[in-house]
Amino acid sequence: MINHIASAVRRADQVFSEQVGDKSTLDCGVAFFDVEYPHSAQNNVLREVWVEQSEAMPAAWAQVEQFYSDCGTECCGWVPSLGQSVAVIEPFLIDHGLRKQTLAAMGLSAWPTLPVDPSVRVLPARAMRKAFRSLHQDDREADLAERRLDHAQFDVFVAMVDAEPAGRCGLLQVGEIADVRNLYVSPAFRRRQVATTLISHVLEMARRLMMKSVCGKIDVENTEGMALLRSCGFEQHGEVVEFWRA
Repeated sequence: MINHIASAVRRADQVFSEQVGDKSTLDCGVAFFDVEYPHSAQNNVLREVWVEQSEAMPAAWAQVEQFYSDCGTECCGWVPSLGQSVAVIEPFLIDHGLRKQTLAAMGLSAWPTLPVDPSVRVLPARAMRKAFRSLHQDDREADLAERRLDHAQFDVFVAMVDAEPAGRCGLLQVGEIADVRNLYVSPAFRRRQVATTLISHVLEMARRLMMKSVCGKIDVENTEGMALLRSCGFEQHGEVVEFWRA
């Protein structure tokens, strides 16, 4: 049986990687790369990985490493395709310094009514670029994120509390898929309904757009984040396994 939510998450991730970079089809997957930000994990990643036998991994690895080297970038991650046996590729990737990450594919089964804080103002990030930039670790990360703000398929919002940037959240539209991503709340404003107010806002937008699938993903070890999404009406529909450089 096809897991439609996991498939939606994968499709959204591909579109997200396509927004600011290029892609090329290799023998073992689709290589996404960004020469402007050669070490960006989201933009320099091999997706839809398909390797039938473990014996083929050395050749696949060599092709991928050579391709990214020729582009002047680095392959930061391998994401198996739907149906790829993780056991075939995992030992080789772990031996070569990548770490396995298991993410829950979360989907919305019904439109929820969420508690919101009226003191939290949710505004488009396009109009609040300074506030949006301040919600990132450094200028490099902010530059990379700001490149996406004018993309037609990606709407990002900033939460403001007493004129202070408190959090951000994005909604990526891929056909009839709405992907909730990049949720972040500043530590000083956590447990003050900032996250639920942001999620409520993006879900209302998805509802107005009549999206048929609303999805997101989160590390299964992030129990607090999992609890938050469940409290907002999301349910887990399988897992997505990814491998990333440390």
